[in-house]
Amino acid sequence: MGKTRSTPLGLILSTSLSLGYFSLITPATASPATQPWAFAAFADNRAANERPPDTFEGVLAEIRDMKFPAKDDSAAVRFPPIEFAVGCGDIKMAADQHNNWNIWKNTFKGADHEPCFFPVIGNWDNGDEEFNKTVILPAQRNVVGADPQRYYVDWRNVRLIVSSEPEYVENLIKSAPKNIQHVFIADHYPVFPRFAHEAAPTEKEVEFWGMLVKHRDKVRAYFCGHTHHYSRLRVADPSGPAKGATAMVDEPDGIYQIDCGNAGRPSHGENVTTLVEIRIDGPNVGARVLQAPHTRPSEFKIVEEWNIAGTTKPAK
Repeated sequence: MGKTRSTPLGLILSTSLSLGYFSLITPATASPATQPWAFAAFADNRAANERPPDTFEGVLAEIRDMKFPAKDDSAAVRFPPIEFAVGCGDIKMAADQHNNWNIWKNTFKGADHEPCFFPVIGNWDNGDEEFNKTVILPAQRNVVGADPQRYYVDWRNVRLIVSSEPEYVENLIKSAPKNIQHVFIADHYPVFPRFAHEAAPTEKEVEFWGMLVKHRDKVRAYFCGHTHHYSRLRVADPSGPAKGATAMVDEPDGIYQIDCGNAGRPSHGENVTTLVEIRIDGPNVGARVLQAPHTRPSEFKIVEEWNIAGTTKPAK
């Protein structure tokens, strides 16, 4: 299957309370924006009968427990607790009598805090659009927008935009308040797919990416999934080498595309689960990628770490 996409539900930009789930509730783990905090992203775990046992549970347990790095590794910089997670499509929370949603709720039951969950609609999320709209999004904090394919969240000094519609996204980048230092975008489909679903960017995608690069003073990364393979690119010119199927470009002054791989769906993908974690420390943004074999879903190890913005490294 190639880059099949859902039809957009119209362009309506509003911060009116009547159109969204907006909440002024401070996050439960609130601390000043100058103190480090973290969020996570994952993708493509699919339904329970479509993945190896305990793979999705392993991802959520790692978010809850933050077991890596080991507590006795004094050389490592700690990641603060994860305050929210972005599910970059094909999470299928509504499938099998809401089995995955129940796994999420049970994982964090009795924990010190339950992170918020911000879902993205993927090509296999049959039935999830209505479930996200009526069940998941209203239970989260700081969501603005009633359309599960187009909404945003302001969290401390970060604005998360769930959409790939150029006009909608750019309006939200431009309208971000002064306290927002970093903007992240999330959608299911990579603009520059690697390892699976390879295709050159469409004209619309080239326009979209060019717009993101124009706002690179605030835009930090674009999260996606769909390929079931982890990859990291930094693209400044969407019509350049990145349009090829294999070039792993790292272009200065570009925007990062972070394909979150899979969180438990092995078809046409890697046999590892992937969890992306982002550490925010004022103007500094660090990233690290954890992976665990599907056969040992709780044994996460860091496979990459780098600075997205600023100078403070995310770990050792």
